[in-house]
Amino acid sequence: DTFMDSAWYFLRFTDAHNKNALADPAIAKSFLPVDMYIGGIEHAILHLLFARFLYRFCNQLGLVPGNEPFKFLLAQGLVLGKTHVLTDGEHYLKQDEVESKEDGTLVQKGTGAAVTMRWEKMSKSKHNGVDPLDIVDMFGADVIRLYLLFLSPPEQAIQWERKGMMGPVRFVRRIWNILFQFSEARKKYHVEGEKSERVDVQEARDLQNAMCNCISRASRALEKHAYNWVIAEINILSKKLEEFEEADRVRNPQFEEALWLIAKMMPPFAPHFAEELWESLCSVTGKYQGTRAVDQKWPVREDYTSLAVEKIGIMINGKVSGNFSLPASLLHDMDETLRLARESAVGQEHLAGRTFSRSFVSRNGQMAIFMDK
Repeated sequence: DTFMDSAWYFLRFTDAHNKNALADPAIAKSFLPVDMYIGGIEHAILHLLFARFLYRFCNQLGLVPGNEPFKFLLAQGLVLGKTHVLTDGEHYLKQDEVESKEDGTLVQKGTGAAVTMRWEKMSKSKHNGVDPLDIVDMFGADVIRLYLLFLSPPEQAIQWERKGMMGPVRFVRRIWNILFQFSEARKKYHVEGEKSERVDVQEARDLQNAMCNCISRASRALEKHAYNWVIAEINILSKKLEEFEEADRVRNPQFEEALWLIAKMMPPFAPHFAEELWESLCSVTGKYQGTRAVDQKWPVREDYTSLAVEKIGIMINGKVSGNFSLPASLLHDMDETLRLARESAVGQEHLAGRTFSRSFVSRNGQMAIFMDK
């Protein structure tokens, strides 16, 4: 009866304050069918059956659209715990009743009886459960969420081991340390005064490509509900940021963009940490004040392709005097290219105070040209 009782509540969500009917058919049609049904195997068999039966009944009454209540079924795997059982297969032992010998075999304390370890569905009677509140107090909810999502795709069973929690802990600490080091580097190098020509163009291109690859791969994985791969892609990008020298963390505009990107991608997997990261970035950079990470849209690759940096030469009366860095999005904007050429270190050295009869950008956009005649 509990399955039947809970087989209709999602219909009520569509029009929860309606006092005259289950739901207004027009309102229900705008919400239904449900995009995704998530449940364990017992739900997929029993609860899903009742929900489909009741939904079809409501459809015949004209209350809901279509014959199927759910577009997609995700049957999540079980979380398995270590079970210790005597060789008779009937007597389950608590963790503190078992000890490991030098050769790695397990025995019961006090008796020395052989013990077998196997992975089974968590159960109080088998003494293999975990108190989630204890784990939350020790590691925090976000670390637990990252651990569960990273172990395997959601439809597969996972084996719970506390020592595995250190992986997500290191992941979160790495991102936080990168943000802290970025903040300290900004104070040291006074980012607002840095000149674009000091950017390592190849390093900027590599990071921009890494961001685009991260978005593309993570987005494809997200569509397939492969959340472990999404987290892995964010992890790869964070390790890329670790490689940067201190000064380059502020001189390279892509570095800050990569931090914002990570903050935008984290909310589905570590919402509390994502908000801390986002708010700290707002404080450090002075941007997006009053906004929240959870309200940001999932990033799109095309929004980041314009971040590429190109190295442009400066030619004066037929002689190349040096070069400067230019955002790729401005590559064919002649006025902006010439302005940035004059403001660059090379421009200030060779062009300051001078007027030219002609100044233009080469057809391929790779050379800013200044001529007296």
